[in-house]
Amino acid sequence: MELLIVVSPPRLFGSVTPERVLDLMKLDAATDRQAAPIDKVLDSFFEILGFPRLDSDAAVLKAIARGVREGKFGYVG
Repeated sequence: MELLIVVSPPRLFGSVTPERVLDLMKLDAATDRQAAPIDKVLDSFFEILGFPRLDSDAAVLKAIARGVREGKFGYVG
């Protein structure tokens, strides 16, 4: 694990920003894609090769919570 995190550039990350989630999922008010289910967002980070590799799904969930708190996107239950 240490080699994946410490090497330059790192291969495994412990966090992701809300802006990066929006960018990777291509969620934008100017496009037709304005929503995505959380399970789809989580799966994308572990299935799509171009996405950053995360050590757990908690990083994505924290980014979503932070994004909602900052008003970057909303959450519908």
